[in-house]
Amino acid sequence: MKYVEKISKFIALFIMAGLFTLPSLGATFREIQASRHVDYNNSFGIYTPVIGNYNSVRAGAVDVDYGDSDPLEPEHAKNALYTQIVAKAFNVDIISFDNDNKTPIAWSGDLTLSIVELSSSGDCSESTSLLSDLVVLNFSNEKYKSVTVTPTKASRNALFKMQTATASICSRDTFAIRPATFNIDSNEAGLLVGNHLYNFTFTAAHEGAPNTPSSNYTQEIGNSIDKLASMQLKVPAGCTLPIHVEDINLSVPFVDGEVSVEVLYPNVGSVEFKLSDNEWTVVSADQSKGDCIDGSAQNSSDDSGRVGCLIQGSKSFHFFPEKFTSTLSLENGSNDKSFTYLSNQREMSAPLKLNITATLYGGGVATNYTAGCFSRNIYTTLSLIVDKTLSNGTSQTRINFFDDLDVTSHLNNQILNSATFLTTENKFINGSSNVKVSINFQRNQTAAENPFTIAKNDFNITQVIDTNGVQGSDFNRTNDVNATFVYGRTNASRQRYGCAGLSCHENNANIYFESFCFGATCNRALLPNGASSRKINDARWYINDNHTSATDGNVTIVVQKDGTNIDANDTVDADDNPTGNPSTTRIRYDMSKGYPYKTTIQNEASPWLIYNESDPAATRNEFQVEFNNAGVWSGKYDTETTTKNSSAKDTNRRIIW
Repeated sequence: MKYVEKISKFIALFIMAGLFTLPSLGATFREIQASRHVDYNNSFGIYTPVIGNYNSVRAGAVDVDYGDSDPLEPEHAKNALYTQIVAKAFNVDIISFDNDNKTPIAWSGDLTLSIVELSSSGDCSESTSLLSDLVVLNFSNEKYKSVTVTPTKASRNALFKMQTATASICSRDTFAIRPATFNIDSNEAGLLVGNHLYNFTFTAAHEGAPNTPSSNYTQEIGNSIDKLASMQLKVPAGCTLPIHVEDINLSVPFVDGEVSVEVLYPNVGSVEFKLSDNEWTVVSADQSKGDCIDGSAQNSSDDSGRVGCLIQGSKSFHFFPEKFTSTLSLENGSNDKSFTYLSNQREMSAPLKLNITATLYGGGVATNYTAGCFSRNIYTTLSLIVDKTLSNGTSQTRINFFDDLDVTSHLNNQILNSATFLTTENKFINGSSNVKVSINFQRNQTAAENPFTIAKNDFNITQVIDTNGVQGSDFNRTNDVNATFVYGRTNASRQRYGCAGLSCHENNANIYFESFCFGATCNRALLPNGASSRKINDARWYINDNHTSATDGNVTIVVQKDGTNIDANDTVDADDNPTGNPSTTRIRYDMSKGYPYKTTIQNEASPWLIYNESDPAATRNEFQVEFNNAGVWSGKYDTETTTKNSSAKDTNRRIIW
């Protein structure tokens, strides 16, 4: 044992002297303690290179042709081996040295070159795991050979191994071999839905082959600064949504360059998946030595031949709503919501209020589906699916759909009993849009008809689809509501003014708003005031006491037939724009035609209140007035006639106008 210790000490003296020769191998080795290493918690040993007769250096690092020598110090810049990329070829020079291990000398023989991974012991002889194909170089009285090599596997700590018939030597520096990038793919064929769990494949890829995993890249990417897997919403310009950076998962554990992980994004929108690994190139000390570009993920070499230290990859995926859910409400178009006059105009129509909500998988609201962000134009098709027989025709052949002048909807087209509306993306707020459309039924102003109802459940939402192809469903039909449609007009009975003296030329006329109901199909319960509705002078027409607003329809011009509506020009003049129900206008006779004097007064009402049995082009309703100064009228003036309820008898002596 003492002899062994003495021999060890003896050999150590030679090592300290810097020279150690093994004649049997025909090689001289100089062992230099590496001054640039960091002790990391990993499976690689600390590499202390043994300096020998051969070395692998970057192409051109040692200018052999001009008499350059290779320094013995491993940390010298000429010995630095830079970070490389899996499957990306690069060039190195293999140099043969004289016994001083630094001066190039011509040599003949075969040398087998390979890239190997440094063993856990840090010993070159035990580093046998190949990271490239073997390359046999035939030296023929040559000092060096230039060769192109291609790494086939990733490594935190790689080195070149050079083997001849008499020696096995490794490079004086180690280097990292990293994947070119991270590639991310969804294994889902269709649209990705927000809040749904999907399987994603993450690949630490070869150079030029994004779907080829880099063998030997076994690394867990979590949520640390150096190893980060994140998702970030990528909002378009003008979008006010907050930008959250979220973890893809607790970890993305690569094994041999690939892993499949289930990922869920909890909303909708364009989401960038991003992976970065800034730790892989630390073990070989490439970062601390400057053998790669700090903070960079570039794969192209800079002027000095370095690539980025960082492995990085990103890909954006768009997550969509699972579907659109809809609710529908129907109400009357009058101010008090109790009736809707039949009308050909948008201004008098029954609102169909549609709420469209973008929903996630599981039913939550896709709040990112909002204006300026990730909402899209949406098309909704409404159909009247129940056909009712009306006094004139059927409901499906007469229905008209209206938009709200592009406030929330635009009528794209109507085909028979179906209409498609466009709602633009800017109408969505936090996943929902309230869309207003309206309906009515073609009105013939020469043919009055009885009231009828249309129910919400008479409709169907046959299609809801946005420009991304996300579709929706019909509305919930649990609670049904009706809208009641009535045929309306304005009406004043014949006005007879009997008087004495100057008061004969001026008096009031009452203009009523009325609804039609007559015959076997008349259901007075559908009138705005129901069975208690009152009449004036016609068994077919009932006063609409619920007509309380000018938006329900009004009387504008009141003028003598064929008159100019200028006081000085017309024999009889009346006040325009009377209000109320009845709307009372003051009528004045200029007495230029003597007494008695009869004439026709016209009132220009809203289009849905015009009724003329013989003139489909009429724009005014008419009533008769008579002025008589033969004395005070002995009977009831028509202007004073008491209105009758629906149970009162109609007199056959009264002329029906």
